[in-house]
Amino acid sequence: MWRNRGKVIPILVAGMLTFSLAACGSSGQAADPSGGGQAPEAAAASETGAPEAEAAAEEEAAPAEEADTAAEKNGEIYILFTSDVHCGVDQGFGYAGLEQVRDTLEEKGYETILVDDGDAIQGEPMGTFTNGEAIIEWMNAAGYDVAIPGNHEFDYGTDRFLELAGKAEFTYISCNFTYKDEPVFAPYVIKEAAGRKIGFVGVTTPTTIRSSTPAYFQDENGEYVYSFKQDDTGEELYQAVQEAADAARADGAEYVYLVAHLGNEEACRPWNYVDVVSHTSGIDVVLDGHSHDTDQVVLKNKNGEDVTRSAVGTKMSCIGYSHISAEGEIVETDIWSWPNSDPAPELLGIHNKMGDLVEEAQVQLGKKLDGVVASTEVALQNLFEKELPLVREINPHIISGPPSPINSAVNMEGGAGQYRENDTD
Repeated sequence: MWRNRGKVIPILVAGMLTFSLAACGSSGQAADPSGGGQAPEAAAASETGAPEAEAAAEEEAAPAEEADTAAEKNGEIYILFTSDVHCGVDQGFGYAGLEQVRDTLEEKGYETILVDDGDAIQGEPMGTFTNGEAIIEWMNAAGYDVAIPGNHEFDYGTDRFLELAGKAEFTYISCNFTYKDEPVFAPYVIKEAAGRKIGFVGVTTPTTIRSSTPAYFQDENGEYVYSFKQDDTGEELYQAVQEAADAARADGAEYVYLVAHLGNEEACRPWNYVDVVSHTSGIDVVLDGHSHDTDQVVLKNKNGEDVTRSAVGTKMSCIGYSHISAEGEIVETDIWSWPNSDPAPELLGIHNKMGDLVEEAQVQLGKKLDGVVASTEVALQNLFEKELPLVREINPHIISGPPSPINSAVNMEGGAGQYRENDTD
């Protein structure tokens, strides 16, 4: 979306001029996927307290300081969300720009919650070389509160993803990802901000069962033990979403946000966002991903009530937001865009914790890529011209060997093939 791109520059620049950037706010408790599909408890976000006083005078002053801090809050909330980052943490806004936006909003008195809609850990060499772990570490450092698995979270195997989820300092949720018909994660979580309870329901596209490697969801006998409620009618998925939304309301949620990796593609029917919204009720806003679009849509639920659906593209080209006023109204749900080829942190000179972490990691990755990362004795041949080598020695950044059919593609520039991980749908 282009209509809001002018909004973000004042936010970024104002923060740069008014304060030195610090670490992001609090995060939720880690989801615990251990135990072969046991659903973890939905955890509320924790708040860090003031440092313990070292002297009696400081102890007496602490309550007054806390009161002053509380008075600075304006009672308003910004839910910030990303989607389909695909390891592009130094592109678009980047995680450094995300930190800048969040810190600036909090400096202005807003409370924030940070959410990711899936497909975060795959898509660039940093994800491949660490099997997704580097991205989880960065998400921890960025202070994410809630996330859902997208279809590409399973590209390193289901066991690996569950291992990574156990290292997350934020809450993974999903109402339709099951192991032997039992939920792997809690279907929803409630976060509190500005004295309000906000429910987040997670849902992952059922096409994951076929778009990722099917064997990752099967036991040793080839039987499916994992499921995404992928029945052909869509009714199982709609029921799972409805039950989670109802449970969140019953648990005290004043608002229900569907954190979705569904998308708008016709090929995903009967499970795309239109299908789900039109067959459910009780959802206020859909924060959606998967199809890499930036559409901002208002559509009707099954009761004829308006539901806003917002998507933020890919590779940190946008940051989504949903603004709740002090009076409790959802004022606006939309996106800030950065359509430029130069990353925002580079162009605006943003230097902060997240920028430093990403830069250092990329430097270390570059050192690895300067060497041979893998080799094979087998002569790789072009499928069309058998005498042409499939990998060029002059490019040391290429893994010499057959690629995954999902994560790689062939670039025949100069008559030689180069495998690169580039499938991020």
